[in-house]
This record gives sequence, C-alpha cells and structure tokens, in this order.
Amino acid sequence: ANVALLALTLLETCMKNCPEAFHDQVAAKDFQSDITRLATGRGEVAAKALSLVEMWADAFQSEGHPQFGQTYASLRSKGVLFPPRDMGSAAPLFTPPPSAAPAVTTGAVQPAGGARVEREAPVFVQNLREADAEQSAEKAKNRN
Repeated sequence: ANVALLALTLLETCMKNCPEAFHDQVAAKDFQSDITRLATGRGEVAAKALSLVEMWADAFQSEGHPQFGQTYASLRSKGVLFPPRDMGSAAPLFTPPPSAAPAVTTGAVQPAGGARVEREAPVFVQNLREADAEQSAEKAKNRN
C-alpha cells in the first residue's frame, strides 16, 4: 500500500510540474483504467486516487483533456463517494510561471521535457501497475 501511495503522490507532483506531453500519457485510456481500478479499492490508496481523479476533472475541464472528466463522471455514476476536499493543504494543479526569467546556463541545451516524458511515462505506468499487483497480492494473502 505504501508503494502505491507514494507512486500516486509522485504522479500528482508530475502532473503539477510536467508539460502537456505527460498529461497526454496520464489521460490515455489504459492509464485512466488503472486509476479507476485503484480508486474503486479501499483505504488510503483509493482515497488518494479519488482525490486525484476529482482534481484532474476540475483542472482539465477546459484544457482539452475530457478523459479526466469522463473518468470522474463514470465513478460518480457508479455511486463512488469522493473524499471531502481539504482546500487548505492542496496546492493548485496549475501554478503561475516564474516572474523572473530562468538563469541561462552554458553548455548543451536540453530539449523540452516532453520527449523525455513520453519515453518515461510508460515506465511509470508499468511501475504503478506492479505496485497495484503487489497490493492485490498482499490483500489476498492477508485474507487467508
């Protein structure tokens, strides 16, 4: 459970700080299915997944990613109850750009993070799936 919870926290951080290419990967149907599966579980992992689904539905409703809203609506239509929001502790999904220009460095210029994110997002998805499988196996073991 701790691994899955940490993976969701990392996912939240990436969604807040990575470019649109990362958002596109998270909005993909397979990834949304994984989030839905986590959200319909129990405990802290499900609560965190539900919180993220609701946050993304709000944040991306006008950003060209209707998948987030569709996932939220689907869960609501199934009677899933979302945890109450703690407005005081949550940082906004989108933060304003820095007011000062970033420092210029010498040396090779790295391409925008989009290309790297597109390569790394499937690895993150696989790690999240493995954490989910470990959590399911642990639950089954504890039931017996």
